[in-house]
Formats: sequence, C-alpha cells, structure tokens
Amino acid sequence: MIKLKFDEKEYLRLMELVYLGNWVINSAKDEPEKEYEVVESKIFSHAQTAGCSDLADYAEEFKEYFPTAKFDELMSDRIEEYDNNTFWERLIEYMAKNELLEKYKDRKEDFDSMPREKKWTEIDSLEDKYRAEFEKHGIDRLFLNTH
Repeated sequence: MIKLKFDEKEYLRLMELVYLGNWVINSAKDEPEKEYEVVESKIFSHAQTAGCSDLADYAEEFKEYFPTAKFDELMSDRIEEYDNNTFWERLIEYMAKNELLEKYKDRKEDFDSMPREKKWTEIDSLEDKYRAEFEKHGIDRLFLNTH
C-alpha cells in the first residue's frame, strides 16, 4: 500500500490529472478500460476530505465515485485546448509527410535509402511551411482533390 500526502491544491491537481488521463485513454472507446475508471474513482473518493465535495459524486448503483458536471465543465476548456492543439499538429504532420511521400513517389528507392536525419529535416521544413499557412489562413485555403 502506498500512502501519499497532498494539500488541497495538490489534490485538486491530482484529480485533474487522473480525470484527463482517463479521458485520453477512454473517451473514444466503446468499452472503457475499467482499471482506469477504478483508479479515478479511488482518487475522487477523497474529494470531500480535500474540500472538493462539489467535484465528485458517489453513484450507489455502481459503487463508484464520479466527477460531477461542475468538474466536467472545469475540464472542458483543457480538453478543448488539447483537441485544438492536437488537431493542428496532426494535420500539419500528415500534410508534410504526405507531401514528402508524393515528392518521392516515383523514386521510392531514393526515399527508402535516404538517411533518417534528411527525412526529418525535410519533414520539419514542410511542417514549418504548413504551420505558417494555417496560422495565417486557418483551413480557408485547404481543399480536397477528389479526383
């Protein structure tokens, strides 16, 4: 058994970290990984002692502690910020890699034999190009070629 001591502010940060970790792992799954929900419930079970009783509820039917709607709302800005940053970084990454692969599509052997550092240098340069484009124009000039 591990015992840790937190002041109220640290405990609130722990609740946030556990909530966000569970959200990252389980939010997009049809069947959540129960072991993470169990840990979340254990952490949230101490909310009243830490002065955070308005952030956790106990559900008798499940015998578990859950975040309240208030806590969900507090975390929604952090999740939105994460989603926004992830969207742009993944889009930039995919666009850069796609352009690099397109550049070498007729010279696969050149691409395959290219040193890893050179690939990353080219990808970084392309990512910078797309990052500048999206920072200036958002997705206004992004079009799909469906042909």
